[in-house]
Amino acid sequence: MGSTHFVHKSEYELLSRCVVYINSDCPIKGHKTFSARTDSLLIDSLINAAKLVPVDPPVNMQSFYDEWLNNKMSDRNEPIITSLGGGSDHIPFAYRLGIPSTYPEFLPDDGLYNTPVYHTAYDIIDVVERFTDPASPFTGHFPRHRLIARLILTLIIQFACAPRLPLSILRCSQCLLDDWLKFMELVTHQIPNISEYDVNLDWVLEEIQKFKKSSQDFEDFANTMEKNCTSFPSYLNRILVGVSKHFVAAGQCEKSSLKNVIQGTTGYKSLYFPHVKSSFKNLKILYDKCKTKTSNSTELQDFKLELSNVLNCLQQLTNWLRNSWIGLTNSSVVL
Repeated sequence: MGSTHFVHKSEYELLSRCVVYINSDCPIKGHKTFSARTDSLLIDSLINAAKLVPVDPPVNMQSFYDEWLNNKMSDRNEPIITSLGGGSDHIPFAYRLGIPSTYPEFLPDDGLYNTPVYHTAYDIIDVVERFTDPASPFTGHFPRHRLIARLILTLIIQFACAPRLPLSILRCSQCLLDDWLKFMELVTHQIPNISEYDVNLDWVLEEIQKFKKSSQDFEDFANTMEKNCTSFPSYLNRILVGVSKHFVAAGQCEKSSLKNVIQGTTGYKSLYFPHVKSSFKNLKILYDKCKTKTSNSTELQDFKLELSNVLNCLQQLTNWLRNSWIGLTNSSVVL
């Protein structure tokens, strides 16, 4: 059974019970270039797991995080985190159900996404041993396979055993804010008179800022609970799990099987606000061809509809974070 079939068949059970999806479809395509493809909600948990995992014990006890940091460092003094993207089994989990997903992998060292022998008769164990993941003279076969296994198992243990689920809603809100500001700049550059069509992108911006403020308030409250309670309240974990589920708009099923309006994919690339950006692309094509037809066009109505869907999801998400713990204190929280 393929991943899409499985998600359709088990949708209701997954929505009620699944916390995170870790893709291990084909994580070793090379042995030098690491790609941390991950949902923004899981960035911090992936970084923390990398700090706990040695590269190749017992010979190389350096943390994988340090190796990763030395190879690829962003402007934030942390490793470069690659967006989740598409092209693999996490697509229906992440973009249909809104389940936080990650796909840590090693890419081919020549810059390709897959090795040239992928899905051919030459895709055999001998190629892996000689080229894809050559053995260490000290620790034996498949060092990168063993490393990815340790990393994924550490992630699983974090989510299975940590009293507080390591989901980073504040980082997620910042990623949305950064992306929306870039999108607003793009729209005003390509259609300078967008406001004349009764389109106000600031409304979405305000809701993202409210989401960020609610995320900060929630994390401050959760930090207090974690510090002062003998056991972290499971009620707060249920709130955390519900965050990404609010990214899904039921009405999107009429247009696409991928109902996530906040995160999506085009080919192998990820993008935030996928349906808004897709509808804007169509609007821009019409605008360039004939500006006079824009006002009453289906393309403009579709763009407004997608903006409304995003706005609604963000409002529900903010209310979810704000209202679900109102009135709770150290002594009154439900355990």
